[in-house]
Amino acid sequence: MGVGALLLFAPLFDRGILVEKQCLALVKNFNLEFGAIDLILTHQGEYVFLEINPGGQFAWIETLTKLPLVDTLADLLLSHTLD
Repeated sequence: MGVGALLLFAPLFDRGILVEKQCLALVKNFNLEFGAIDLILTHQGEYVFLEINPGGQFAWIETLTKLPLVDTLADLLLSHTLD
């Protein structure tokens, strides 16, 4: 499963299940193991997609939340063999 790192942080936000599924589908569609997805939430409660970054910056999130994002992503990437 190539979206483990995404799922680690996602539960901290109150987001709709449809938005989660769309983000996971986007990562899968681009055949990525990791994707830093930038969204904004409008005043009307709608999510707006801005971009997906295959090497996005997330160290600040690890510092803020104390979640092991770097280690989790490293483990995910190292668990796959090169073809």
